[in-house]
Amino acid sequence: MTDQANCPDEITWRDWLTGSGNVAVDETVLQSHLDDCERCQGMVARLSADDPFLCQSREALRSTGLTSHDWQVGDADGADRPSSETSSPAIVSLVQTLLGPTEDERSLGRLGRFEILGVVGSGGMGIVLKARSVDMDRVVAIKIPQPQYWQSPQTLLTLEREARSAAAVVHPNVISIYHVDRYRDVPYLVMPYLAGQSLEQRIRDSGPMPLDEALRITRQVASALAAAHACGVVHRDVKPANILLNAGTERAVLSDFGLAKVQTDATCTATGTFAGTPIYLSPEQASGCGAGPAGDIYSLGTVLWTMLVGQPPMSGMHTHAIVRRIADSQLPLLSDHCRDLPVWVNRLIAKLHADIPADRPPAEQLTQWIEACQRHLAEGGSAPIPKELSVNEVKSRRTAAIAAICLATVLIAGAGWMMFDAFGGGSETTPHREKTRTVQPRNSGPVKSNASAPQPSKPTTPTESVADAPSNSIADETDTYLDQVEAELDLLNQIALPRLESELQSLLPDSP
Repeated sequence: MTDQANCPDEITWRDWLTGSGNVAVDETVLQSHLDDCERCQGMVARLSADDPFLCQSREALRSTGLTSHDWQVGDADGADRPSSETSSPAIVSLVQTLLGPTEDERSLGRLGRFEILGVVGSGGMGIVLKARSVDMDRVVAIKIPQPQYWQSPQTLLTLEREARSAAAVVHPNVISIYHVDRYRDVPYLVMPYLAGQSLEQRIRDSGPMPLDEALRITRQVASALAAAHACGVVHRDVKPANILLNAGTERAVLSDFGLAKVQTDATCTATGTFAGTPIYLSPEQASGCGAGPAGDIYSLGTVLWTMLVGQPPMSGMHTHAIVRRIADSQLPLLSDHCRDLPVWVNRLIAKLHADIPADRPPAEQLTQWIEACQRHLAEGGSAPIPKELSVNEVKSRRTAAIAAICLATVLIAGAGWMMFDAFGGGSETTPHREKTRTVQPRNSGPVKSNASAPQPSKPTTPTESVADAPSNSIADETDTYLDQVEAELDLLNQIALPRLESELQSLLPDSP
């Protein structure tokens, strides 16, 4: 029992819940205190009870078997832990309660036609087992739900949906489903056993990955998502733990379609809570609006961010605070953590993390972008990168925008000068433009010309010409200049300004 005199105050707990960044106490210290202090547990429950967002995220986390404490023990994404951590006596005992007897000393027991050789990993929804098929004499992976779901009809539906979704996507970078069955009324999936490790384990063991390797894995996952999206399947839980790295090859395989959603399935409509691992959610998922193909792209951008940095963004923060920051599009910038990366890499992450789903590239286009970037790296920078990621493209757009601004300025200045000049310049000291046409005296008859006897005329100054001009002539001159000004302004309004607006609009989304 903790000493309540040392309990953090209400402001500290509120800042901790909202992730405001003002908490001076270490995150792990607060979490440990909360685990043992009933008083603070009640305070946190009371503070979160009035916040609809926290209520929604808490219920969603509870339904997926994830808690905030999962983030503080090196399992920041709720991923399956390595075999050495998960093959504990407690988990083995739970699995053995399901299995039948066996005569193989190497086996934990029989599950139908399979000898269970060990536990590979355990996540929020399921346990993955290494098994040997008695009929085929080959090693496979079997996925069973967590024991608390063994009597849940909804779990059966979820696993069957996973099998149906994954089976519909045939691609070398998508895990295959060999078989779906039940044993003692518990559903299970049979999949290929891939020797190697998950991307989550690779990052945890080795830290940041080289750019070329990170791009290779991202391209393969993007290609897998393109195939899934073409079949109308959204993965909804793209994260390093669900990306398997086949040992001895450079092949990455996207697995665990347990949260996959067939877009045309009316029974899988959004329920107001999010599905997926919190740190890899898209903003629309974090806001409870459901996920589409663009949500998978956002999550893949976070996976790329994690590979390059060596840990997920916002790792160590409270779970609810992470979800809120994602919903508010407040992810940290990659450039703040990796300063030596090319600028186009930061622009790629920015494209994948666009706030508006429609602004993110489709998976197929993303695959093409990354292929071009890989060629650019392999050829020492001589191969071009996609124009959408090019700094030169931004500069050219800015140059075009500046040129449009200059054009508009010149046209406005010219129109203003014509207006200024038409009305005499607004100053008595400014000489008027000399009128070249002849002005007849008032009340005089027609002018008779006599070619043989020309009559010398007294030269008139410009001022005298204007002074002697009839009022309708002045009106004619003014109308002429006003017509010219109106034409110039109309030209400016129809051509220059729309062009300027178009250039600026195309520039804004690409601004760094």
